[in-house]
Amino acid sequence: MFNKKVGVFIIILLFFVLTPKPVFSQLLDPTTLTKYIDPLPQPPVRTPAGMVSGYPYYNVHERQVKQKMHSQLDSTPVWTYDGVTPGPTFLVWSGQPNYVRYYNDLPANHLLPVDTTIHPMAGMGWGASSRTVTHLHGGDVPAKYDGWPLATKTPGQMQQYLYPNSQQAATLWYHDHAMGITRLNAYAGIAAFYIIIDPYERNLNLPSGPYEIGIALQDRSFYADGRLFYPADWVPEFFGDVAVINGVIWPKLEVDPVKYRVHLLAGGNDRFWNIKLFESDANGVVPVESVPGPAIYQIGAEQGLLPNTAIFNDPLDPTSPRLLMGPGERFDVVIDFGGQQGKYFLVHNNAKTPFSGVNSPGPDEVPLPELFLIHVKDTLVNDPSTIPMHPRPQQFLNPAQSVLTRDIIMEEMMDPQGNPIGLMLNGKMFDDPISEFPIINTIEIWRWVNTTGDVHPMHQHLVQFQVLDRTPFDVDHYMMTGEIVLTGPPEPPAPNEVGWKDTHLVPPGYISRTIARFNRLGKYVYHCHILAHEENEMMRPFEVITNGVHDAGVVSIVGPCETIPAGTTVYPTAVVQNFGGYDEYIAVFFNIGCRYSDCKWVRVEAGQTATVVFRPWVAIAGRYNEEVSIYIDNDQLRSNNSMQCNLTVTNGSNSHGENVPLSYELFRPNPNPTANNLSIKFALPKPSRVEIAVYDINGRVVKNLISENRAAGFYRVNTDCRELSSGVYILKMKAEDFKSYEKFVVTK
Repeated sequence: MFNKKVGVFIIILLFFVLTPKPVFSQLLDPTTLTKYIDPLPQPPVRTPAGMVSGYPYYNVHERQVKQKMHSQLDSTPVWTYDGVTPGPTFLVWSGQPNYVRYYNDLPANHLLPVDTTIHPMAGMGWGASSRTVTHLHGGDVPAKYDGWPLATKTPGQMQQYLYPNSQQAATLWYHDHAMGITRLNAYAGIAAFYIIIDPYERNLNLPSGPYEIGIALQDRSFYADGRLFYPADWVPEFFGDVAVINGVIWPKLEVDPVKYRVHLLAGGNDRFWNIKLFESDANGVVPVESVPGPAIYQIGAEQGLLPNTAIFNDPLDPTSPRLLMGPGERFDVVIDFGGQQGKYFLVHNNAKTPFSGVNSPGPDEVPLPELFLIHVKDTLVNDPSTIPMHPRPQQFLNPAQSVLTRDIIMEEMMDPQGNPIGLMLNGKMFDDPISEFPIINTIEIWRWVNTTGDVHPMHQHLVQFQVLDRTPFDVDHYMMTGEIVLTGPPEPPAPNEVGWKDTHLVPPGYISRTIARFNRLGKYVYHCHILAHEENEMMRPFEVITNGVHDAGVVSIVGPCETIPAGTTVYPTAVVQNFGGYDEYIAVFFNIGCRYSDCKWVRVEAGQTATVVFRPWVAIAGRYNEEVSIYIDNDQLRSNNSMQCNLTVTNGSNSHGENVPLSYELFRPNPNPTANNLSIKFALPKPSRVEIAVYDINGRVVKNLISENRAAGFYRVNTDCRELSSGVYILKMKAEDFKSYEKFVVTK
């Protein structure tokens, strides 16, 4: 994003730095810490707790502990997997499934301040609790074990997952993915390596044993008493002013003069890393006439070994690039320290914040150039390992086999002052209906169209993909007309991207094409792995469905799905859609409990919808579960071949003769997003004082809609949003002890 993006963060930082406060709330001055005096640790390796159904199982406990992150700083309260951050590493064999039991043993309240306006899940009171759900990033797993953001557990609960481990050797990682607080949970510390190995990779004579290590790159900010600092309100990105490597601030890595294999993780929330090694002195000071350190040989990307090794930081090549990593990426690299006895090397970073590209002209708002120091011990060690230049042959997907090309438009919402207030994909929020339905075992090309000023690391759950190319386009023309006009030829992927990936970088003003096969049924998500972006609507669900040649589904139940008085004559209505490529006769069944059922056949053209109205029914008092289900001749149906809703038929009415709801409720406003009017429906089960107001994302009231006593019943109010600026707003309803929130977006 542009420089204004960090304005909120700078204000927060200046407030804490310039305003006198008690010592316990002072921000840490990073210059008070001596660098490179603490050793860089290695996370422990997990061992199974036992066997279940013939498979090993592991117990993982999410706990809050205090961890010493620097010898000159008080211990830091952090969230961990089993008492350490990063948590213990999984080292598992390809083809050997295992169970993992995740236990939430965290305190009831969150370690960090929670912005409850991020998502309605937070606004309903869940945001302040310690919700967690683990995602195996890069894992080819069934949807129910993927870590759906809404499928969270609270303290005292456990979730058991079964991981197939059906992939080739690769460096994965597991981290939290709870809706609305992913960035907080990851920042608090719950993340770790998950490494899959296989016989082919183990027989490559790569460095192993003590010479195979994992390094997680992160950034944090602290209070002077050692506590983590994170802004209370959402900001577009937050960049820590301290490098935290494997849970230690500015550590030192002692190495033998041999080759090391390093599983490298870009594990920070929002920061990019552009890495180079320089010779330095024992204090990490690089001379004016800098000398590059040993070359970095990248042999693998997120989803396994590369077909050809990519070389970075080559001291023999002055044009050799740095190693660039975006949030969520993992690289498998080898560094040869042979013949470097007694030398020191500084691991240096020059990726700007915010990051718009390696050569972007903008300033670096929160630089973090020094990461950690490497010292090569003055020892003699035999090193039989080798660096493969062609690690693993790969068979890639053929674009000609793609059945569909989808455009994913990446957009940023701004307030009138040009400050970012949220990001969207294809103009939709997470809770909007799913719009991407890949067919099982088919190949698709996705075009990621970046209209923003940021580089976005885009991650797709489930799939392994290849980067095909990146092509520049005219952003201004697109924003005015919606037409994509290319401004240059396609650019091939970088040498270290010619392999299987699950996260890739989309530069500003570029269209990046990826190709993937969708190999499992179910709902997954795709999102930007800048976690502050993902958190504020830059995440969308997709659903892999069955054969799309003959395919139909229930779109909605039009009615009745509310509360109505007994004796009302209703006309049950449903909307169905033919998602396939042929005209279909669809059997549609409508049931209202055991009281009513009807069926109609309807002919629906390919790709079209049909509204089906069933025979009337005179409502009888009671509570009912309504269900619409469908059938087509070859029974090739998508996952939503049925839909349900609840119907309540009451004997009571209010003073106006209208039906009485059984509970308080604030319905989702519509249309959403809106440019003009917004319609708001709510329900009162008894006479109540009701207050409804509109808040901005900073929690300020911008519009009071209702503050009065009303009788029991259903109500609808309309409000004019034309005086509101573009942005995200929160609708809050309070009645008696009831509170409810709904998010909506105003666009101009």
